[in-house]
Amino acid sequence: MQSMAVRIVVACSVLACAVPLWAEPAQDPLSPLRALAGRWEGTTSTGRKLAISYKSIANDSVVVETWRSPSGRETMTVYHMDGSKVIATHYCAQGNQPRLKLVGSGAAGRMHFLFQDATNLASEEASHLHEFWIERTGAETMKRSETYREKGEADEEIAVLTRVAPASSPD
Repeated sequence: MQSMAVRIVVACSVLACAVPLWAEPAQDPLSPLRALAGRWEGTTSTGRKLAISYKSIANDSVVVETWRSPSGRETMTVYHMDGSKVIATHYCAQGNQPRLKLVGSGAAGRMHFLFQDATNLASEEASHLHEFWIERTGAETMKRSETYREKGEADEEIAVLTRVAPASSPD
């Protein structure tokens, strides 16, 4: 009986060593973005009011973020997987389309995206979205930054947002 207990302890020890303690089940990298579904309103660090909405499309394989300012200007950022990477394509009111890749997700829930390339951008010196982050600060609150770069100079604006309506249910 004691021999059997020793074998079980040894077998469990071998199995524990075979699977690293830090290994976790693979999480869907788009799930934090899907969790933003609904309408959000807030104010930026420069005092601008804005509304942002998030929704999933294409069988939940894409998340669409739409910004609306009080003046009616609208931009869109589309998030999707490219192999194992999350890519964000920003359709800017300036007429260019920067593509940014997720470069980090912090324990605090911050997703950081950094410029990869762009279409319809005359040069990297022209004004374009160069990086942004999204950080959940509570169940119904978040912060969202945007850093535009022009001629090597960066200009960051941070918005503090509150969810004002959950995602609408499909018909």
